[in-house]
Amino acid sequence: MFRLILTFLIVLLFTLPVRAGDLDGKALLCTSNSNSTYPVYGLVFDKGKVTKWLVMGYSKVTDYTFSYNLIGTDYVHWRSARTYLNRQSLTFNEDQCSVSSKAGIFQKLDQIIAAAKKKNKI
Repeated sequence: MFRLILTFLIVLLFTLPVRAGDLDGKALLCTSNSNSTYPVYGLVFDKGKVTKWLVMGYSKVTDYTFSYNLIGTDYVHWRSARTYLNRQSLTFNEDQCSVSSKAGIFQKLDQIIAAAKKKNKI
């Protein structure tokens, strides 16, 4: 009897649907209006978390990775009480974002790195 129940639980466990975050697989390329040090950054949504990518020196680095929450159908929230992404206007705090992909974000960050290397003489 124990084996039957155990088998049933294992089968049930593997057949339950797994729900990833609603934004998983999506990415945004954002332009900062307030941060001239890091004027362009990317937000990548994966496995229920958002990762912020930016250029530091000549490298692409992650600034943070946090779990995100959907607030109704209009907003996405993570990090602190003041951090919201408006899903309709794609504004994140005071920054404007556009739909992209992880590859597109990395390509843009690579272009920023190449331009910085070209501009510097040593």
